[in-house]
Amino acid sequence: MQDWKDALGALMGSGSLPGGDEIEEQGGDTASAAEGKDDKKVKLPKVNFFFEKKGRGGKQATILEGFYPAMSEEEIEEIGRKLKQRLGCGGSVRGGEILLQGDVRAQARALLAEWGFRC
Repeated sequence: MQDWKDALGALMGSGSLPGGDEIEEQGGDTASAAEGKDDKKVKLPKVNFFFEKKGRGGKQATILEGFYPAMSEEEIEEIGRKLKQRLGCGGSVRGGEILLQGDVRAQARALLAEWGFRC
């Protein structure tokens, strides 16, 4: 079983996930990393945000969709995991959608924009 940092590094190296603080932690050459991004020109999908309370017993939920089919299920799960950790909320990933507990639209939009997604 791989360490989560190794798995995240593999995703970032493939160009599937935008770079963030993790690149600096590895101590790699940031100039060569930036050049590699320009060469690949990875187009990240546009993410749509929805807010729901209906059918959830009055509980609030933020739903993010638009990742699939541009990204694999594993990549979507990794993004969902990172969002839940950074926002401090629960949630799940199913069918190419990320469900986050609570009304975290603004915070999730800011994080995804920081990571290079179009919101």
